[in-house]
Amino acid sequence: MYQQMADELRNDLRAPNFMLIGASKAGTTSLYHHLRAHPGIYMSAIKEPQFFSDEAHYARGLDYYVRKFFPDAEGFKLRGEASPRYLHVPETVIPKLQSAYGDRPPLFLVMLRHPVMRAWSHYRHRNRVREDERSFFEAISQEQAEGFPNPTGYAAASFYARQLAPWIEAFGAERFHVMRLEDMEDDLQGVLDGIWPFLGVDTPDAAIEESRHNVAATPRSAMLMRLISGQGLHKRLIRRLLPDKALRRRLMTYMQNFNVKPESEGALPDPRSTRLLLDMFKDDTTALQDLIGRPLDDWLAPPALRTGKKPAKVFVGVR
Repeated sequence: MYQQMADELRNDLRAPNFMLIGASKAGTTSLYHHLRAHPGIYMSAIKEPQFFSDEAHYARGLDYYVRKFFPDAEGFKLRGEASPRYLHVPETVIPKLQSAYGDRPPLFLVMLRHPVMRAWSHYRHRNRVREDERSFFEAISQEQAEGFPNPTGYAAASFYARQLAPWIEAFGAERFHVMRLEDMEDDLQGVLDGIWPFLGVDTPDAAIEESRHNVAATPRSAMLMRLISGQGLHKRLIRRLLPDKALRRRLMTYMQNFNVKPESEGALPDPRSTRLLLDMFKDDTTALQDLIGRPLDDWLAPPALRTGKKPAKVFVGVR
């Protein structure tokens, strides 16, 4: 069966041959749009298919995956998707990819950021829409006390070496290109110029326009944001009135963006939470340096305020 699945995907000229696998809250949405702007690259119609991490999607088969997310990809040399959850659940995703691709796995892009700031960004996202009203320190202390039960939790998802190592062991280091969000914020073109040769595609004639997507934002109305983000009878009614999923998505995005205002980027986690997280991540970050062959001294220290240049376009990110 596995060989049949591999042949099915290998022979489909719409199937993805590279993936942006994470990390969550580390700039993958911005990078997805930058990749999508390259004329030689087809990115999945929906940014995060999550096909290989979602059992319900996966059960529908590879033909569904290609038809649903890559309907117009034939003719493109490079075809990719961006599902940041993949990085954080290697035990779920890796066997499925091995079954689907056989001995010709895709290439992998990985975007990481300071582990403390990734955890903080994740918490702020949920706290802003009232999905978690604990303090940050309470949330990460409880997560630690419970043994990090959720691999996509605030702290758990920042153990990069622990999660990246199985990927490299399974597919080989040569198939991975690891980047940092801080570098993309400081020098987008430099980061993109490192991606193109890794993927084997020419540098585009026109420079990719700088923009940031999914940036921090505060709801003007918490009640309206809960209605947009949550589930319930109102969502079922909307689905009946607007059966077209793409139209519903555009409407919800418009309402979401109307209801939010971008936040100041100066916020840092409180010192006590920062110290706790740095202590949690120290060994993992040290191991990550060896894994990717790059010093990460700034990630072993408390995060600092960043004052880089602002992009021309900014898109808010509360969902």
